[in-house]
This record gives sequence, structure tokens and C-alpha cells, in this order.
Amino acid sequence: MKYLRSIYWGRSNTYLLILALTGLAFALRFYHLAFQSLWLDEAWAIKLASEPLPNLIRKFTETGENGPLYFLLLRLWLAIFGKTEFSLRFFSLLPGVAIVPLIYTTGRSLLNKRAGLIAALLATFSPFLISYSQEGKMYALLAFVSLLSFYLFWKALNTSRWSFWAAYGIVAALSLYIHIFAVLIPLSLAVFFLGIGWWQYPKARLRWLAVQAFLILPYIPLGIWHWKVIRLAPPTERLYSFVPLMDMITSLFNSFSSSPKGIIAALFVLLLVLGLSPLAKRRGSGYLVRATILALSISVPILATYAVSLRFPLFVPRYLIVIVPAYYLTLACGLAWGSRRWGVGSWLVALALVGQFLFVQKDNLWDNKLIKEDWRGAAGYVNTKSQEGDVLLLNPSYLNVPYNYYATARLPILYPPPTLDKEALDQAFTPGLKSYPRVWLVLAHDWVDDPQGLVKGWLDSHEQLADGRQFAGPVRIYLYYLGQAPRYPQPAKLGETIRFLGYDLSATSLAPGQTLKLSLYWQALGQPDKDYTVFTHLLDNQGRAWGGHDGYPVSGSAPTSQWTSGRAIIDQHELTLAANAPPGNYHVEIGLYELASGRRLMTAEGDDKIRLDQKLLVTQER
Repeated sequence: MKYLRSIYWGRSNTYLLILALTGLAFALRFYHLAFQSLWLDEAWAIKLASEPLPNLIRKFTETGENGPLYFLLLRLWLAIFGKTEFSLRFFSLLPGVAIVPLIYTTGRSLLNKRAGLIAALLATFSPFLISYSQEGKMYALLAFVSLLSFYLFWKALNTSRWSFWAAYGIVAALSLYIHIFAVLIPLSLAVFFLGIGWWQYPKARLRWLAVQAFLILPYIPLGIWHWKVIRLAPPTERLYSFVPLMDMITSLFNSFSSSPKGIIAALFVLLLVLGLSPLAKRRGSGYLVRATILALSISVPILATYAVSLRFPLFVPRYLIVIVPAYYLTLACGLAWGSRRWGVGSWLVALALVGQFLFVQKDNLWDNKLIKEDWRGAAGYVNTKSQEGDVLLLNPSYLNVPYNYYATARLPILYPPPTLDKEALDQAFTPGLKSYPRVWLVLAHDWVDDPQGLVKGWLDSHEQLADGRQFAGPVRIYLYYLGQAPRYPQPAKLGETIRFLGYDLSATSLAPGQTLKLSLYWQALGQPDKDYTVFTHLLDNQGRAWGGHDGYPVSGSAPTSQWTSGRAIIDQHELTLAANAPPGNYHVEIGLYELASGRRLMTAEGDDKIRLDQKLLVTQER
């Protein structure tokens, strides 16, 4: 048994394990790297990194921007490897993978080899770290640099070598220019040193003071920026709601532990308690120092964020990615202590946590599910469906960056007015849209800039909704016809609250296997009390059906129960003629019915369907 243990814990074998975990971390982060569409912030990252250098530097002297270091590095990277989704995210993948060997090295130095290995195992499979290693933003780099500064600080304390102190000062100073929240790790380490380190490491006092003085100089410009954000920014620029402290802690716990529930959640809490308890080790004084630096590296950033949020709400879980390494090191410490008591059981618990991490990643790893804003799909839909003369309306205006990254149909673009009220919308849209037959409305993040839905409400009340799609994110696309009348008018009333106005046909003759595009024009006479399904049947002269389509109006984006009196709707359907359909004259029948009961709405003449007047000629040849 001792022989097996010596093989398992041998230095060369440990390095092989870390190498294997690093390779596995690379594979997990590389897989599906470009599968998800770029979302808003990623598209803006490419745009900012592509700005002329003076503009880029000037941009980051404005209130509300993060430090420019990430974008300066990204600028060089994209210039070499191109502005693709893959290239952008690979830049984040590299520090995301490097976290694994670094957290092992940190855990081995701070705790022991076993804890380092377990921390590396957790970091390898962490859904939180994998997600931000596949995102074209600075968060993976921020987590890596924060962990590196933590490691260098610890080495500097315990070796008293100026080289480590200098390296810590440089890395910490650079991290300040990556993200505003990078300051929380030097702050946590300063609280630790003033609270315990000043007495535990008397020889390090002068060196620590020198490094702190060095850090103050590069922080002065950022400190001014931080003061402006916290003190001077008007309430209208505050994008986030206030989060109570316990809700903040719960949100972070769920994010870092991948939304655990029940027994799994209790296990995470137990491991955190064991990892921070000085009783978990025989010699409590040395462990107390280690437990304190881990505890402060987790708690100080949370408390500081909460304190700032009392004045200026600024909490998002990804901003506190700086504490993720300390969180996993604490879990690893608890598991490492447990391995002394539980033996192999501790590793089984670690593997169970890894299994739970893998399970919550099933959408990305196995189900091929789009979970980010699908601008690729949204722009692609407009690319294929748009026509010459269409116009694009983006709400809010900054959606032009992710949309244009994928757009190939270069439509004219309109934006909502700065002030959103009925008068401003009338002044902007009445003359602005009158020269266009159709308008595509693109919505995302409008709950921030247009929480009442005024832009869409204006179009709903003035124009005819013809199409609607929702993509992941959610990104929503709506097509409106601007005052267009049906080519084939055929007024008819269905029930008490719905009028059929007429229809358009893409063709009046077709061959077997071809698709007929049918646009139905509806108008609400009142408020329908139910959601009705539209049916369309393509029939021959004997009444046999050779094609058809059933569905909610406008692909489900305009259910009848939400129609308002006077509102016009254009509802598009595609009817594919069966490949074995015989030649001859055909016609289309349409109507509305309740999906649950199958009951159809009746016309004023007592029919449960409307037969369209225009006949269709089916030929033999395609």
C-alpha cells in the first residue's frame, strides 16, 4: 500500500496528472469554442479593440469604461489572428487553461500537494471557469492574473525575496488596468497583512510598504475614475438593481458551484467550513494564517462590492470572478482534510462534484443548445428574408454592433429617438418610416432602455405585424408592413372580434414539391378572449388536401388573445404541395380554431372556413 501511495504521489506522476488535467481543461474549453454566437459584449470587444489607438486610449478615460489593458492586448491578437469568433475566444481560452496548473502550484504552496491537485481538478471542470474561458471578454484573464498576484504575494511573504515582491507589485499593478474589480484582490491581501501578516511576518513589513507605495501610483488614474463612478454618476446610468448581501452571497455560491441543490449544496457548504476551520489541521497557528488569507480573499471582495452597491449598485457574479480561485482552493482544502479522515471517500466526493459540474454543462457539451444571444441566427434570418427597400430599426441603438457583425443584407438603419415618449416617437417614425414598405424591428436589452416597450407598441398601433421570431438571448425580430393592403382583398368576419381582410400569394401556379407562400391579413375588431390557431389547406377540386400548414399567428409572436381593437396583422404561412399531387385547378381554405377543442370560428354566413377566391394551377413539371 505504501508502495502504491509513493507511486501515486511521486513528483513525476504528480506532474503527469497536472499535465493531463491541463490538457483536459484545454479540450473542454476548446470544444464548441465558436459554436455560440457572439453576444453583445463580445461584439463590442472586437469593435473597441479595432478602434484607432488614440481613440481607444481616449475611450477608457471616460466614466463607465474598464481599463484598456485587455483591449490593447486583444488589439494586437486580432491584428495577427483575425477578427473571428474563434480568434476572439481563443484569446480568453489561454489564460482560462493556465489557471489549472497555476491553482495547483498555489494550492501546493499554500496548503499541500493533495489540496493543489483537488483544486486543479475542480478548476478543470468548473462550468463557471469554462464559460468565461469561452467568452471574448477579460474575465478569464482577470481570474488568472488575480490568482497569479495571490500566489506571488504568498511566495513573497514566505521567502522574503525581493524578486517575488517586485513580481507581485507588477502583476497587481497591471491587473488594475484589466477590470475595475481587479483592485479587490490587492485590497484583500492588504487587509490580511494589516490584520495578521504585520505580526506574523515582521521582516516583510518594509517590503510590503514599498509595494503598496508602488501600487498607489498606477492606481491614481483609476481611483479618480472609481470615484466618478461611485460618487458622481447620475441614477440614469445605473444599470443594476441593488442586491441585498445574503442574496449576493447566494448568487455567487450558485454561480461558482453551478446552482447546487439539496445534498449537493450542503456538501459544498460543509467543504467550505472544513476548508476554513483551523480545527481541520493539527497545528492550528500555521493553518490559521492560511485559512485567514483564503477567507479574506473571498469575503473582502464581497463586502466591498456590497458597500459600494449601497451607493451605486454594481453587482454581477462575473465581476467577482477574482474570488473563484480562493473559493476552489478552500473547497480543495476541505476535501484534502477529509481525505485524511475518509480516505478514498474524499476522492469519490471530489469526483461526484466533477460529475455535477459536467451535468450542468450538458447544454453546451451534449445538447448543442444555444445559450448566448443568437445574433448569428437573427441577422441570418433577416439576411434571407429581407427585400430591397426594407429598413432596419434597432432598439436600443447599440445593437448595431452585434447585428452588423453577422449582417450581409446591408439595409438602411434607423434608431429610436433619445427620449422615448409618444410625441418623440411620432416625430421620429412618422416621417422616417413613410418611404419604406417594410420595417424589421430588432430587440434585445430593451428592458433596460425601453422597459415599457414603447417602440414596439408604437409599431403595433401604427403598422401591420407580418412576422416575428425569437432567438436565444432573447433576441427578437419582428417584420412590419407599413400601411400595405392585401393584393387580393376578401373581407370576412370570423366570430365577434376578428376580421379577415385578404391575402397575398407568391404565385398562382406551382408544380408538385414546390412551396406556396401565403400572407393572410387579419384585423382585430375587439379583444379576442382565446388564442386561436390558423389552419391553411391546399385542396384540389375534389376537396382532397395536398398541402397545408397550421400554427399560431405570426409564428406564435402575435397570439390572438393579445390583439387589440383595430390592430392589423399580416400572418405568413408556407404550404408545400405534395410531390405526387395531380395537375389541375386547386384552391386554398383558411380559418381559425381552438387547439384544445378543435372548435372552429364561424363566419357571418355560418361557414367554419374561408375559401380564397384566387384559383391555383398545378402543372406536372417543376
